Amino acid sequence: MNIRKHLQRLFLASTALFWASCGDDANSSSPTVAPGTNIPSDSTTQNAPSDSLQRNETDKVDSVSNTSSQCHEAEKIQKRSLNSDLIEDPVKAATRSADRNAQMDIYDEIDGGLIYNYLEPPKCLQDMLDTLEAPVFLYGPMAFFNDSIATKFVCDDGTTYANEEYLNYQKDLESYEKNLVIFNEAYSQLYEKRLAELQKQLDSCIDQSEEAEEIEE
Repeated sequence: MNIRKHLQRLFLASTALFWASCGDDANSSSPTVAPGTNIPSDSTTQNAPSDSLQRNETDKVDSVSNTSSQCHEAEKIQKRSLNSDLIEDPVKAATRSADRNAQMDIYDEIDGGLIYNYLEPPKCLQDMLDTLEAPVFLYGPMAFFNDSIATKFVCDDGTTYANEEYLNYQKDLESYEKNLVIFNEAYSQLYEKRLAELQKQLDSCIDQSEEAEEIEE
């Protein structure tokens, strides 16, 4: 009986020694680390590329922002006031302008003196005044067109950039200059023609009124 108990104890002791030796082997397989050495965790190692990429993107944005703030407008010029109607259709603009100016000139002729030659102006004369475009007189200080535009942008690093707004203005100015020649040629002919038509209408009105007065006498 004592022998059996002794054998059981011996077996248990042997088993414990066996498992203890296995644990030592497992621990010995881990790398030896010097005291005081910081071992990065798995999460830190995995996040490192993402943090690095984020810093690179931030630096890139800051670089672009700084570059933009270092550029400024240069070589400003005075802009001209351009008639958009003339740019689109110079002949149509000339027709409208010639008709308006001819009407105002005849209106001035009637209202400025001719109508005072009659004690009772003839109806046809008054009808012309009612249908003609009257001159518009402006009062107060005149508003002057005062606008400038930069031809380009200059940066501190020496690079220059064209101003898109200036390029578009140059295109409009070129079209305006070409169409202005067409406008002036058309306007001169159209004005004389329209003025002659209105003058003929006015002369006819005066002749009719004089004939009516002679009949009454």
